[in-house]
Amino acid sequence: MNRTLSTMLRAALKKNIKIWEECLPHVEFGYNRSLHSTTKMCPFEIVYGFIHRAPIDLIPLPYSEK
Repeated sequence: MNRTLSTMLRAALKKNIKIWEECLPHVEFGYNRSLHSTTKMCPFEIVYGFIHRAPIDLIPLPYSEK
């Protein structure tokens, strides 16, 4: 996992290491949404039981729309 995340960060940052904090949420989202060969599921799906399609899916709905 650490190697995968460091490789993803390295690819996202290219040569501008100073913005790593800004790239971290995007890299985390990509990792949590990637399918793993052992489980055949993504980490987010293992923890929460469903696959989120976009970050907007994580925003709670207003109570009137539930």
